[in-house]
Amino acid sequence: MARELDFENLFSMVENIITGVGVFELENEKLTPIYLNEGCFRMLGYPRTEGMKYVKNMLATILVEDRETFWQGIHDILKDDGVVEFEFRTVTAQGALRWLQVRGNLYSREGDRYILVGVIIDATERKNVEAELQEQAERLNILSQSGGELIFDYNAKTDVMTIKANHKRGFYQDIIIEKYMAEFRCSNIYEEDLERYYEVMHGALKSAKRDSLDVRANYMQEDGFIWYRVDLTSMTGIEGYVTRIIGRMTDIHEKKLKELELEIRAEKDSMTKLYNKGATRQLIEQVLAEEETANQIHALMIVDLDNFKQVNDLFGHAKGDEVIQYAAEQMTNTFKRRDIIGRVGGDEFVVFITDISMITNADLLAMRLCKLLDQRVECDGQCVRVTSSIGIAVAPYHGKTYDELFQKADKALYSAKANGKNGYRIFDGVATITYHSSREASYHPDEQSDVRRDLIDKVFQILFEDRNRSSAIRSVLELLAEHYGMQRGYMDSAELERKFPEENLQFSVSGYEIGRETEKSRQDKWNVLKECFEKYGSFAVIHNYDDISDEVRAFMQQRGIRMMILQAVTLEGGYIGSIVLESHNGETEPDKEQLDELRCIFRILNMYALEPNEKEGVRNNIARIEMLDNFDSYAYAVDADTYRFYFLNKKALLSMPNVQIGDLCYKALQGRESPCEDCIMHKLDRKKQHDSISEEYFNYALRVWTRNMASWLECRSEHPICLMNCVDISEYFIG
Repeated sequence: MARELDFENLFSMVENIITGVGVFELENEKLTPIYLNEGCFRMLGYPRTEGMKYVKNMLATILVEDRETFWQGIHDILKDDGVVEFEFRTVTAQGALRWLQVRGNLYSREGDRYILVGVIIDATERKNVEAELQEQAERLNILSQSGGELIFDYNAKTDVMTIKANHKRGFYQDIIIEKYMAEFRCSNIYEEDLERYYEVMHGALKSAKRDSLDVRANYMQEDGFIWYRVDLTSMTGIEGYVTRIIGRMTDIHEKKLKELELEIRAEKDSMTKLYNKGATRQLIEQVLAEEETANQIHALMIVDLDNFKQVNDLFGHAKGDEVIQYAAEQMTNTFKRRDIIGRVGGDEFVVFITDISMITNADLLAMRLCKLLDQRVECDGQCVRVTSSIGIAVAPYHGKTYDELFQKADKALYSAKANGKNGYRIFDGVATITYHSSREASYHPDEQSDVRRDLIDKVFQILFEDRNRSSAIRSVLELLAEHYGMQRGYMDSAELERKFPEENLQFSVSGYEIGRETEKSRQDKWNVLKECFEKYGSFAVIHNYDDISDEVRAFMQQRGIRMMILQAVTLEGGYIGSIVLESHNGETEPDKEQLDELRCIFRILNMYALEPNEKEGVRNNIARIEMLDNFDSYAYAVDADTYRFYFLNKKALLSMPNVQIGDLCYKALQGRESPCEDCIMHKLDRKKQHDSISEEYFNYALRVWTRNMASWLECRSEHPICLMNCVDISEYFIG
């Protein structure tokens, strides 16, 4: 009862005091208000009823960064060492920040229950004055240290920039700019430096910090644009927001010009005055990163001089330097000023052509450059013809970064050199195959290099140039779908899933995508494709719903398929998967010539997918196989350990339609159940890469006598690949 009487007396005495008085209960770290006088509610801007609700949730209204200070003050009161004073910021009913100063002490303690009494004072005005004095002191400190011509003071509240210019003639000039950041009125800053300047100023407005940057400005009109070092400091007010940015701008023009001159020397190749390797890469990356160039077409060329080493070896490096300088001069005269030309190796150059509008322009420029760089170097009666090979990648079709474009252009360069040098290749993939196909009719024979290539040649190029096999397979499927008017293409094989577990070897035209398949739907598809192999053979065209089983018909109707072209993938005669093209719009069946072409492509794709080698081995074999495909003889490759067919060229495939890659050679060619006792492959020496042997025998599959010339396509200790080149000698033999 005495305690209650004490509180009543206390409340009556302090109710009308101007300052705030509060009594709080603390138990288990929970602070509960018992009483607050009218002075507290006036400070916070609440009536008593609403104010009590606020106080009960007071901790939520204290600024996060001040809560630790608040609780430290409460715990200091609990020590009962006398009056404790602390300050914190809170939010009023009107949403404004207010500084509160608390002077409190411990009134009583009963176990874990504490009663705290405190006087609460509105300290906002005092803190404002202190902050302003501190800000002025900092400004004076910064300005006193300023040794440059320009001193600036930006008021974030009024958005006014004041610049004090220390003129060379001994007088001061004040420049006042209103709406400085709102309208970004910075016409005195050089245009190319505006973006960096804005980023620094904008960053300084977000939080208190010190920063610096170099910009060009012309606040002294008669001096024009000169280089300044900008050192700035941003300061916060009592509310925690940046209110001012002040600093100085120091004249560093002469020093900067010397630095830039040294940088230019470091960026340039001393012989050709073109950009060096590092500068070339950096400049290209800058263009690719610019937003305004994102929707433009650019081309990256790698230019390599053919036979340059012969010039150095025969005539010496001085003559070689002349060749390099001549090439650099021709490139400088050929391309625009804004294009980037660099020497990245001894006889290798990179040209980045910006905003080419059409891929055709890169084609024409490469053709022109090949003609300009074709020269005969003569000395002491000897002559070397120096030409150029050029690989081209196009952004954004072939990549959006320097590394992506350089790798694709390098692959195209490799292909150009493999095809006789003195020419160029645009990295095709599928991204530009369609482009090449569409423009063949408009090209003049005397202005093209190898553009008139048939479909099989295009397939070879994709497989040769794309080092990622899963990507290359999808590209070929896309090319076939485009060429034959199909809507889907895919490879379905457990063997391929083992090789490419994370890849999806399929292509679908937009609107015909295959959703995620269940295990049951995959098994149903496998069963249907296997049934087609068993009923129709390794290669089939299915387009008649009346001549198929119920299971196949249901499969096609469920997927909306009007026609399927299938090529079985076999291993030793056993079915392991299929390559499939699907038509969903009722197109007519391809003619015999097209089907023969498609069989050849399927055979190439089959061999490529099952090829055990990786990376460079695949590329080298593709180059060899492309050559073998044009032989007028029957050519095929066999794994000498397993006797499986690794490859059959076009002539062999069309003459032996029942023979498949993966079949056993002795069974397919001789009708035997075991290897031939006198197999020609056993007579080749595995330790001699260039070993070869020739024999004559009757080929049961071809039904002709042949001269069989055997050699190593891949000479290795395990699974060497033997190349068999068979010439029909029936007339000679019978005679």
